[in-house]
Amino acid sequence: MEEALEQKNRELESFVYTVSHDLRAPLVSMAGFARLLEEEAGSVMDADNREYLQRIHKNVDSMSDLLTDLLELSRIGRVEEHLEDVPVSEIVTKVLEEHAVLLTEAGAEVKAADNLPTVHGSRTRLSQVFSNLISNAVKFSREGVAPCVEIGWEPLEGAYRFFVKDNGIGIRDKDREKVFTIFSRLKKKDVAGTGIGLAIMKRVVEECGGQVGVDSVEGEGSTFWFTFPSRQAQAIEEERELEPAVTPA
Repeated sequence: MEEALEQKNRELESFVYTVSHDLRAPLVSMAGFARLLEEEAGSVMDADNREYLQRIHKNVDSMSDLLTDLLELSRIGRVEEHLEDVPVSEIVTKVLEEHAVLLTEAGAEVKAADNLPTVHGSRTRLSQVFSNLISNAVKFSREGVAPCVEIGWEPLEGAYRFFVKDNGIGIRDKDREKVFTIFSRLKKKDVAGTGIGLAIMKRVVEECGGQVGVDSVEGEGSTFWFTFPSRQAQAIEEERELEPAVTPA
């Protein structure tokens, strides 16, 4: 049954990849024809027609973002990643620089621990994880309250536990597990996004042997966390995999 389930999962991931890839062609055509129409007839269009074109552009962009995230989700675990020793402080610094405009516009205050450890993993995937968590911490802020984001960690036995804490709208108890499900979106606040970011984060972390979770109080904020095996634990596991099997006499 487990083998059959794994096979079905592989088929589903392959299907998602194929569909996401093939849908890009008509999407590019739609965007191209919309641009041609705007260039050739934009000057004679009335306000309503120009608004319709803007809606087409907006929907094309939304669909493109959705397909990109679906492709990323399907690649995790299927495509071999380049693994290296990655200082997490470098990842966090880079992600904060990439989100500088978002953080400035929101008036966000960010506090990041200065002693974040080094892990062995994919630099790209770790950047995705922190990018999703940090951007969500800002986007789901409370009305009239400047976002305050804390990034930290703590050692566990054989692993590290990283967290991103915010003072945002929080999550109801019944919605905590749902937020990691694909296309799951909180109804309390309408924000830009595809609803796949946390699903990608969960898949990335679990592929590395870690776990994800969230602690939250509705109306006060949330703490999203994930565990990641320490370099020592990974080395021990790699040695075990390399040990020859012992056959009983």
